[in-house]
Amino acid sequence: MTEEKRQQIVDRVFGDEGLKPGLVKMFLDPHHQAEPGGEFDPESTTRWMRYFVREGLKRTRARGDDLQIITTLCGPPAWATKQKFLRGRDLDPARKYDLAKYMVDWVRYLREQEKLPVKYLSLHNEGEDWMRWPTDGKSGNIYTAKVNGIIPWACIQRPAKWVGGDPNPGTAFRVADDGTYEVLRGYYYDKLLSRAGQPGMAVARTMVMDSEVAVIAFARNGTRHADAFTLVNLGKDKRIAVKVRGSGSDVFEAYRTADEKDRYTLAGQVKLEGDTLLYEAPAQSATTFFAK
Repeated sequence: MTEEKRQQIVDRVFGDEGLKPGLVKMFLDPHHQAEPGGEFDPESTTRWMRYFVREGLKRTRARGDDLQIITTLCGPPAWATKQKFLRGRDLDPARKYDLAKYMVDWVRYLREQEKLPVKYLSLHNEGEDWMRWPTDGKSGNIYTAKVNGIIPWACIQRPAKWVGGDPNPGTAFRVADDGTYEVLRGYYYDKLLSRAGQPGMAVARTMVMDSEVAVIAFARNGTRHADAFTLVNLGKDKRIAVKVRGSGSDVFEAYRTADEKDRYTLAGQVKLEGDTLLYEAPAQSATTFFAK
């Protein structure tokens, strides 16, 4: 991509009118060290990831916010596994301290050389994949799992780099080999949720009585962000009554993503009638309501 297009992507993610994420995950790949104790090279394979986060941090701090950065071992070097090849399944116990040093060196590099506020380090990526978050094995979400952050998988995709093609058609951006890119429908769904749930806010309790409707809510919790909730309608057009309690406002501004022409579109303001908000939700739509 040209520098101009790279900056466009960064703005669409981190800019004032972008997704405004508060959490970023950086991968530690297995290519930084050919053998234990050898030369440590964290730069060759991480150029664009580091660029993306550096530029994103600039945009985020320019508006008075900050990023939480976690890094995760995407896969250990071949020498750290019993199999002695990349993507080997089992950790070699004899190399556990060498692997720990490998991880520490990466974090030190990010903090001291790149000046990135990395605070958290995980041993492996998606290690719980066979069951996801809940212990009962059901699909994970922010309520059943009791987590306070969500990281969508592969927000930006270059399908030609994936064996067998793009495994995630719901991505936000798709980059072609000629350097052009598309902003896909998934971006506008991501935008509804990421802008609603900002760092420092509290996850508010919700419940719903319709199997085709989902709702997630956030309370300002002393921050400068507005109370907000996102309403998803997986079915046909329907009128939904939402009871809102605990907010300091009775007027909400709605942004909606539904079809090709309705992508994070301002859908007007809605005023509570008592404690209830009545909303005509289009089919297959998601709408975020921000307290005014």
